[in-house]
Amino acid sequence: MSNPESFPSQETEEDKIEQDLKTESQAERREDAKISIDFFFSAHSTREDFDKIRGLVQKADIVVPEIYGHTEKSERAFNLVSQGKISPSQFSEKLKSSAQGVLLEAIYNTKKPIVHARYPKN
Repeated sequence: MSNPESFPSQETEEDKIEQDLKTESQAERREDAKISIDFFFSAHSTREDFDKIRGLVQKADIVVPEIYGHTEKSERAFNLVSQGKISPSQFSEKLKSSAQGVLLEAIYNTKKPIVHARYPKN
């Protein structure tokens, strides 16, 4: 009978996966990886209510606006504004004078991903 220790060790698929997970875990622990979340709370009635949003959008990597009644179509449209493919007035002329108009102007051509917060209907 052969001694199992005399055979060269063969790395199994499970061993490879475990090693990959260790490598990923080490990469995730990098000290320079910083995550922060900034919330902006404001009334939504006038353009002045959203004055501070421009600076916050400039600092952000991702913008997650609270949009009541949003749809996937409106999320795509917000991203078109962010990519500079449509202007805020092309998105909606009627929002131009509203707080939402300030948001559209702030995200225009920033190239930042826009993801709408999802709320249950109830």
